[in-house]
Amino acid sequence: MASWKSHKDGLNNGIYLSDRKNKEQMPRRVLETPNVTQIDILEEYQLLLVLSNKTLQSYSLTALNPDEPAMTKRPKKIQNHCSFFKTGICLGRHLVCCVKSSALSTTIKVFEPNDAMTKGKKQKGLGKFMAGGHDELKPFKEFYIPTESSSVHFLKSKLCVACARGFEVVSLETLETQSLLDQADTSLDFVARKENVRPIHIERLNGEFLLNYSEFSFFVNRNGWRARPEWRIDWEGTPTSFALSYPWILAFEPNFIELRSIENGAVHIVPHKNIRMLHSSTHEILFAYEDERGEDVVEAIDFWKHDGRSQILGGPTSHLGNP
Repeated sequence: MASWKSHKDGLNNGIYLSDRKNKEQMPRRVLETPNVTQIDILEEYQLLLVLSNKTLQSYSLTALNPDEPAMTKRPKKIQNHCSFFKTGICLGRHLVCCVKSSALSTTIKVFEPNDAMTKGKKQKGLGKFMAGGHDELKPFKEFYIPTESSSVHFLKSKLCVACARGFEVVSLETLETQSLLDQADTSLDFVARKENVRPIHIERLNGEFLLNYSEFSFFVNRNGWRARPEWRIDWEGTPTSFALSYPWILAFEPNFIELRSIENGAVHIVPHKNIRMLHSSTHEILFAYEDERGEDVVEAIDFWKHDGRSQILGGPTSHLGNP
C-alpha cells in the first residue's frame, strides 16, 4: 500500500476527503455537489475540475480545505452536456478535453488554462482573478467525430480518440482526422473482422503504441502497421479500463483484475466484486471494489515500492464506509 496523505472521492452528494494514513477515520465532505462522476486536479493552475450532473465545473483548489468558507467554494461552469473529460499535455500545452458523446456523434471541445492561473501567482492574486469573473479555462479548439466515443488520449502533437470505428488520430493544428491503423496492413484484419470489439486505451512505449481493446491488445508502430507480430494478449474477461506500470498491463472488469507481463506473458487474476479503476499515474494505481459488507474499499498499487503481484494479492486495504 502506497504512503498517502489524502484521497478525493466523488460520491452522489459531493466530494469527500479522507486521510489515507488513518484508515479508521471516516471521509469528510468538503464540497456539496450532486452526482459526481469524475474529478481531476490541475495542480500547476490550482484548479479542481469536477463533472457533476453532466456539467464540467472548476473550483479553486483551496475549496478542498474543510475550513474554507462556503462563499469561496462556488464553482464556475465550463461546459454543459459533458459525457466525460480528460486532462493532459499536447503541443506543449496543458489541455482539458470536454467530450459530448451520443450513439451517433461526438463533439470534443478543447480548453486551455489561463496563464494567470499558474501556481507561481500569489494566492491572493489568484482569488481576485477568480472573483473577477475571468475564465480559468479558455477555448482552444473544437472538433466533431460522426460516431460515439469512449475515451481520449494525448500524444505529443495529436489526440487519439477511441470511438466506435476504432482509434482515430486528430491533429490539433489542422483538425484533420485519420485512422490510427493502416488498412493496407493485412495482419490487422483480425481487428476489422471482430464484431462488437471496443477500443478502450492506448499507451506509447519506446516509439510504439500499445492498443488495448475489450478483447485483445497488440502493438503498432507510428505508421499504424503491426509491430511485434508474435505478441498479442487475448483477455480472459471483457475489460472496461486499463492501466500500465511497465512491465505490467492491468485490465479491469467488474469481477476481476487481470495482470499481464508485457515481457514474459505471466498472468495473475485478482477477483473482487464491482471493481472500478479510479486513477493511474507513474507512481500508483488506485481502484475500488465492494467488500462482503457492501462497503467500498479503495486500494492503491505502488509498483515502485513493492512487487505488484504480491501487493495486489495480499496487501492492506483502505475502507471507505457509506456516508
